Amino acid sequence: MTLGLMLLASAARAQTRVRGLTAVAGGASDNARGEGNQQRHTVGTFTRGTLGLKLTHDRPTSHHELGYLLSGTAHPGNSGANSFTHDAAGVTQLVWSRATLELAANGAYSVLNDIGSLYEVEAPETDLRPAVDLLRPDPAGYPFGPQPLGTIAFVGGSASQSLSLELSPRWGAYQSTDFQFYSPIIGTRVAPPILTAGAGFGFDRIWPRDVGRLELDGGLEVSPERLEGDELLPPDRGHFGRAALGWGHQLTPGWASDLSGGVYAAKVGEDYSYATGPAWRAALRARGEQWRGNVAYDHTAHSSVVLGGIFLSDRVSLRALRLFGQDERFRFTGRFRIERLMAMAVPPEERGPATRWQAMIGVAARPWSRRHIDVSLTYRLTEQLGARLGPRNIRTLERNVVLLTVTVGVPWTGPE
Repeated sequence: MTLGLMLLASAARAQTRVRGLTAVAGGASDNARGEGNQQRHTVGTFTRGTLGLKLTHDRPTSHHELGYLLSGTAHPGNSGANSFTHDAAGVTQLVWSRATLELAANGAYSVLNDIGSLYEVEAPETDLRPAVDLLRPDPAGYPFGPQPLGTIAFVGGSASQSLSLELSPRWGAYQSTDFQFYSPIIGTRVAPPILTAGAGFGFDRIWPRDVGRLELDGGLEVSPERLEGDELLPPDRGHFGRAALGWGHQLTPGWASDLSGGVYAAKVGEDYSYATGPAWRAALRARGEQWRGNVAYDHTAHSSVVLGGIFLSDRVSLRALRLFGQDERFRFTGRFRIERLMAMAVPPEERGPATRWQAMIGVAARPWSRRHIDVSLTYRLTEQLGARLGPRNIRTLERNVVLLTVTVGVPWTGPE
């Protein structure tokens, strides 16, 4: 009888919410490809529409989300550049007294031009649980780093699992696995997928203002033979791993730092030996009453599910948010992201690096409190400096984009 009363009480405290999202946007872009005097320069306008739906279900010890997003971009006078994306994702988070388990999966079918994935429609910044907003995903299997050009059709997806354990008041452990696949669509044929899989494990020790960690992670990448532009890329199978020690420190109530250092080992194919080198990461996070920001840098070897292969990379990201006005109706957002890839186990002239960086600034307003309507204006500068990465040829591009977006949530009244 006691157990039955507890179950009834838990069900009574459960909360299910359904939220829709619709957004329209218009913008202009100034584009350049090639190098020096060989650049091809174009200026164009575009419109964009997005429809999304998110279902959340909360209990005292669990959180579940399902989301779907349909978005499309139209370029007047240039129908060949039109693009669309279907995204579906789900997250489950289970919390016990000394353990937290999170399961996530997503999938996408998309026809993108070479800038399509950079136009994510953004809802207002919130502290959602979990941290990923399913109405604001990056397309599955389409990361930010250097990318091939041209119209790309693909099917992609990922699945992940993470578990954290409190072994004692001062000691903890965590474990994670992830899987990704990416299949270009050539004509009407889905090409064999590029596959990556990885796992991580670690321990941490907590002090009043510090945490120390031991981090171990690794994975593999499998690429089939495929045609990329005029290049026939051979099949390969690579492995990579990392071992590091980390230290986090709470500098002040609003500022925290995190450092880790160790070594990576990577094998780019079955016919190659392992290469080793230093791996490190540094991050700084800050938070105030109406602002927050973070900056992070890491250097290691990892796989690319889009390009296929194991690369040595340097990645930097910076993000800042400032809220203003009554009920925090106005906000300023700034972002900077850069990734540099270098090929491994190839002649020096084919190692690269290939670099892609993007800077974005935006201002936005919510004209009415307790109304889910958002108006934003953003400017993005994207530059990709191409190079030869082994058998892969990454081209150079530059793009300036101005975008005005109106986003409406359904229901559009009521609390967040």
